[in-house]
Amino acid sequence: MAAALQRHGYREWTGGSGRSMLCLLLALAGTGCGSGLVSGGLEAPSGGAAVFAVSSYGAKGDGVADDAPAIQRALTAAATAGGGTVTFPCGEFSLASAPGGAPAARSILYLKGAKAITVQGQLKSGTQTPCSHVFTSLPQKSVFEFEDSAQITFTTLKITALNANYVETYGMDGGSAVRFTGVAGGSITKLEVDGASAGALYLTKGTNGVTVGNNFVHDTFGSAIWEDDCGAANAQNCNPSTPPSNNSYVSNTVTDTAMDGLAAISIDDGNGLSHATIKNNTVSWDRQPPPSNPQAHCIQVNNASFVDVTNNSCNGTPWDGIVITTGSGGKSQSVTIQGNTIQSSGAGSGGGSGIVVYDDPQGLGLTQFTVTYNTISTAADDGIRVYDASGSALVQNGQVQHNTVTLVDQRSPGSRFGIDVEHSAGISVASNTISCNGKCIAVGVNVDASTATTPTLQSNTVTDILGQALLIH
Repeated sequence: MAAALQRHGYREWTGGSGRSMLCLLLALAGTGCGSGLVSGGLEAPSGGAAVFAVSSYGAKGDGVADDAPAIQRALTAAATAGGGTVTFPCGEFSLASAPGGAPAARSILYLKGAKAITVQGQLKSGTQTPCSHVFTSLPQKSVFEFEDSAQITFTTLKITALNANYVETYGMDGGSAVRFTGVAGGSITKLEVDGASAGALYLTKGTNGVTVGNNFVHDTFGSAIWEDDCGAANAQNCNPSTPPSNNSYVSNTVTDTAMDGLAAISIDDGNGLSHATIKNNTVSWDRQPPPSNPQAHCIQVNNASFVDVTNNSCNGTPWDGIVITTGSGGKSQSVTIQGNTIQSSGAGSGGGSGIVVYDDPQGLGLTQFTVTYNTISTAADDGIRVYDASGSALVQNGQVQHNTVTLVDQRSPGSRFGIDVEHSAGISVASNTISCNGKCIAVGVNVDASTATTPTLQSNTVTDILGQALLIH
C-alpha cells in the first residue's frame, strides 16, 4: 500500500495511531485525504508542503475536550519534518493544559528552532470570518509561541483568552495570542483575537522581517500589537543589542483595547534601529478604560528609531493619540508621523493630545522626527506637543508642518495649545492650520522661552481661538 501511495506522489507522515483505510483508498485514487481521516498527514505531491491536520493528531474541536496535547503533537510533527502546514478545521478547540514546555511555562503551545511552518484555520463559507476557534482560560500564558525560528506563518484563526480580569472585557494577565521570540521571516494575518493581554500579537527578542497585517483584535486588556526588545516577562537569553527590526504592521483593525495604561499599537525597542512600519491601521474605542488608569494611547513609539507611522486612523482615543517618546536611558531618531487621522479625547489632566513628541527626564534624546500632513481633533489637551522633560533641549531637529488641528470647544480657562513647543531645539513649525469647532480659550502656537532655539515659525493659520495666535514666553 505504501508503494502505491508513493506512485501517486505522496509521502507518509506517521501520527502514532495507524492510518485510516479510507484515507489510503482516497490516496490511491489521487484525491488526497480529508481532515480527521488520518492520524498523521499526507504531504502534497512534489513541490507542496506537508500537511498536519490537528484532528489527525486527536484534536476534537468540540469545545469540551482539552485539545492542547493534540495540537502540540501536530506542531511538533511539522517541526520534526522540517516544515509544513498545521491545519485546523472549523470547530472550537479548548486549551486546558500547557504541553509545549515553554521556558518558565510562559506559553501553552511552543516550538523552538522550527522553520517553514504555517498554522492555518478555515473561514466560514462565503465570509472572511475564521471558523477555527482556539480558546483558553489559563492565566498568564501565551497561546502560541515560536522561539528562535524562521519563516513562521499564522493565518485564518480566531484566538480567545477567557480569563476575565476586567469588567466588560476578556483579559489574560501576562499572555499573548501569538508570540514570536526571535523569529526571522513570516507573517501573522487574518486572525481574530480577543483577550490575551500584554501584547495580543507580540514580537520580541530579535524578531525580524515579519508582517502583521489584516488582523482584527478587540477587547484586550493590554496592547493589541506589541514589539519590544527582550520580552516583558520570563525573558531568557535576551540581548537588548539585537532588538526586533524590519517588521511591518499594516491594515489591522483594533477596537476597545489597551485598557491598562498602554498603547493599542506599541513599539518599544531599547536603543534599537527598528526600521518598523505602522501603516493603514484603524484603532477605535467605544468605551473608556477604567478611571483608575485611563492612559490608553493609540500608537506609541518608545526608544525606537527609523519608524514610519503613516495613514493610520485613531478614533476616540482615551488619552493621547500618537506618541513618540523615550524612556529611561533610551533614545529615538528618524521617526515619521504622516497622514494620520487622530481623534483624541483625554481627561484634561495631562492627556488628550493628538500627537506628542516627548523625552522623559532620564531619556537620551529624540532627534530628526517628522510630523506632517496629519488631521487632528482633540477634546482635552494640545493638538501637537513637542517637549523635553529634562529641560536640556534633547528633542532636536524636527519638522511640524502641514498639519490640520481642530480643538474641540472648551470654554473653561486652561493652557491648551494648537501646537506647543517646549525645551527643544531646531524645530520647524510651518504651514499648519489651527482652529476651534466653536470658541476655545486657547493659544494657537505656543513657544516656551526655555526652548534652546526658537523654532522656525512660518505660514501657520490660526482661526476661532480666543487666546493669542502666537505666544512666545
